[in-house]
Amino acid sequence: MGFEVALLTVLLALGVPANAALLAVLWRHKDMHTTPNIFIANLAAADLMNILVYAPLSVLNYVRYDESYGDIICKCIMSACDLFMIVSVYTFICMSAYRYMGIRSLVARGGEHPRLTRRGAVATVALVWALAAALSVHSALDAGLVASHCFFRLSRGGYALRRSAEILLVFALPFAAIAYLCAATSVLLRRSAASIPGEHQGAAIAARRRSANVPITLILQFFACHVFRLGFLVADLWARHSRYSAVDHGLFCFLLLYFVFSAFLTYLHSCLPPVMLLFTSSSIRGHFLAGLGWRAKKGA
Repeated sequence: MGFEVALLTVLLALGVPANAALLAVLWRHKDMHTTPNIFIANLAAADLMNILVYAPLSVLNYVRYDESYGDIICKCIMSACDLFMIVSVYTFICMSAYRYMGIRSLVARGGEHPRLTRRGAVATVALVWALAAALSVHSALDAGLVASHCFFRLSRGGYALRRSAEILLVFALPFAAIAYLCAATSVLLRRSAASIPGEHQGAAIAARRRSANVPITLILQFFACHVFRLGFLVADLWARHSRYSAVDHGLFCFLLLYFVFSAFLTYLHSCLPPVMLLFTSSSIRGHFLAGLGWRAKKGA
């Protein structure tokens, strides 16, 4: 319990100012009001709300185990965790699709930008939140205190169905879609080299790759943080439906340590995007360095 509380406290101390500063940069500077940055702002908002909602409720759940009061907290924790996770995953799909359309338009039409406007991006973000709310509402219905621990009150078959749906809808299919879009974008970048005059080929390809650095960096960081979560879900589903004995101390310790490690990376994911953007986006880095977004550099 002490480790979990300490980890959540560090999450609050690091994640809140980082994501708040990123949102301030994107909000206060008009040159930041672009379609890709709307998706980035949505990621930062989801991470910030995850930190502000999930972390305090988790600490409160560890401190107090009241059957009525704690049961409500448990439902809030489980539904909030799923809600913000799904928002992040499907926002990354939107970012990958937008970047693919941008590179495709650049190659096919010689520089014409994709047709998704800022208003369309906002509508897409609203649709992502609506979909995430619909997919996470079952967590509030199924969750509750079980032996003073926050868990799902489901039968063995119901638990297997829930875990399988989570693996498929939150991880496997989105990961496959993101990987496909990134691979397709890379192929387009390579094929476009043939249509560029030799003397300009290197500079043009380098510019296109730089334009894809921000979403690709965020996506790679997302994969690195959440692939272990996917592994834990698969291992947990296998362990609960295999013939292994619950007394198997070695397997139990392995799953416990694996869960702690995957949870740590999941928490870390809420703090990393602003740091990654500092290294990959020169415009965001410039505004950060100019007072964390409260005043912009001249000529930025």
